[in-house]
Amino acid sequence: MLGPTRQPKLGFDSNAGWFAYVMPHHQAFVKRYPSPPDGVYPEIAGLTLCFWYPQAGQIPACELEPHGPRNNIPPGGSASFTEDWYLLPHPFPAAGAEIDLDKLAAQVAREAR
Repeated sequence: MLGPTRQPKLGFDSNAGWFAYVMPHHQAFVKRYPSPPDGVYPEIAGLTLCFWYPQAGQIPACELEPHGPRNNIPPGGSASFTEDWYLLPHPFPAAGAEIDLDKLAAQVAREAR
């Protein structure tokens, strides 16, 4: 995506275990999280992640929302879902250019562990 979407929320199904948002000030906000391919994802469409942009007129922002797999928690039990956040230097593409996704993936593999 290269900016806000027509609808405020856009979902994806990926078990990569990470996603990133490259910002105009040449930084990438990266989230890593568990995303087992055999998990059951209870989000209404079964998606593993979403981007959410506030409605027009609100503070400009973008929320990166990973979804964890469903857990069956017995009475008195517990569950957790951990996200690791990273802020990496990464060039924002010039107007009309695209992000080099292979380069970004290699950087995340090296620097966001």
